[in-house]
Amino acid sequence: MAFDLLCKDDLLRPRIRSASSLTLRSQSNYQTPPLTELQRLLWAHQPSTGHVNEVWPNLYVGDLFTARDKEQLRRMGITHIVNAAAGRFHIDTGAKFYRDLPVDYYGIEADDDPHFDLSIYFYQAARYIRAALNSPREY
Repeated sequence: MAFDLLCKDDLLRPRIRSASSLTLRSQSNYQTPPLTELQRLLWAHQPSTGHVNEVWPNLYVGDLFTARDKEQLRRMGITHIVNAAAGRFHIDTGAKFYRDLPVDYYGIEADDDPHFDLSIYFYQAARYIRAALNSPREY
């Protein structure tokens, strides 16, 4: 796959904070959810919770309120978190914040600025998300 050929020499080095080392290997066993599951998400007419939404099976997008609500994360069975606003001047949750939860944390120190080039983080974040979707879900 041509996208897999993009590697460290092709991308800028992002600054990343993580609780565990990022030794994500390419995982070939991930399978796209069946069409019926994707249709369920698109056509389920579930009202937005306001702070978090399921955008793909077992993949949620949330805001600051969700990121800081440990009890809601626990109830939802969240096992991995990607924070695109990591750092002490942004949403400073970090791995230490979640130490009492069974959560793996991946932080990206991105600025909330229309000129900030977030694309340099896409490949590594996508690899992390893919590995998270492949990992066994334990609640």
